[in-house]
Amino acid sequence: MTSLRHDLSQKTAEVRMIYAQRDERVKEIADLECTVNDLEEDQDDGAQSRDQLVQDLADVEKQITAKEKELKDLVPKLTTIKEKEAKVKKKYMSHLTRLILVSMKHREKSRVFGPNKEDKSNSRVKPNETRRLLRKSNKSNNS
Repeated sequence: MTSLRHDLSQKTAEVRMIYAQRDERVKEIADLECTVNDLEEDQDDGAQSRDQLVQDLADVEKQITAKEKELKDLVPKLTTIKEKEAKVKKKYMSHLTRLILVSMKHREKSRVFGPNKEDKSNSRVKPNETRRLLRKSNKSNNS
């Protein structure tokens, strides 16, 4: 009977050990299932975020294309406006030159009829100013 008790206790110990191993394996399987679920969720999140990034990139590329088209439309307009501005500046300087020349001729004519004291005091400054304006006019006409 002692041998049977001994066998029984040995078998009971073996059964407990097998149950403990089974419990540990069940726990490991549960951990692995959790890890797999986490990885699948991360993969789904990664795919969703990748899809979102791809969509964002497509949106930005559309905006860039639209802005490039706007720029292509604006460049000729800007060129035309700059050309008009240059023509207007040239006309302005030409008219200014004519005005200065007429003014100089007018002063010369008025001196013939007898300049007064005020004309004499200003006569030193005005020819220099006239020369300066003429030089400025010539520089802008040349450029």
